[in-house]
Amino acid sequence: MIDCLITNWIFYTCLLLASMLSIIPFAGNFINVLNTMIHESGHAVMALITGGGVVNIKLSADTSGAAQTKSKYWLGKVLVSLAGYPVSSITAWFFFWLIKQQMINYVFYVLISLVLINLTLWVRNTFGMIWLLVMGTLTTLIYLYENLNAHYYYSIFAQA
Repeated sequence: MIDCLITNWIFYTCLLLASMLSIIPFAGNFINVLNTMIHESGHAVMALITGGGVVNIKLSADTSGAAQTKSKYWLGKVLVSLAGYPVSSITAWFFFWLIKQQMINYVFYVLISLVLINLTLWVRNTFGMIWLLVMGTLTTLIYLYENLNAHYYYSIFAQA
């Protein structure tokens, strides 16, 4: 068992450092695009759930994004427009729950799956595709490194 999983102050220190890292201009923007990807994926998934479709998703270097979707019904349009922030929040909560349950590998599985789905199906702008390739490679390399502390810290930093 990892000592840092047991000690709360290490968790909160990591969370504070991750939050501080997110405001550093280049590194912070790179990390914050992860939240944008999850947010825009929430719109896309809700469009699919409500019987609509996804045209594309755009991820930008300034951490903005846009999901272009199609919906058949007005209720679908409303649900799609509301889905982004709740999905981001639920995903962060779910990741922290996985970390607490010592199921950190599942955080990596979800992140890599989201990157692959977005890369193959939805994201078509140059920055978005490059970012997905870099983030997917980084996440995979850290996962393959097989160091539990590195997995733990990366999982927390991915939530900043």
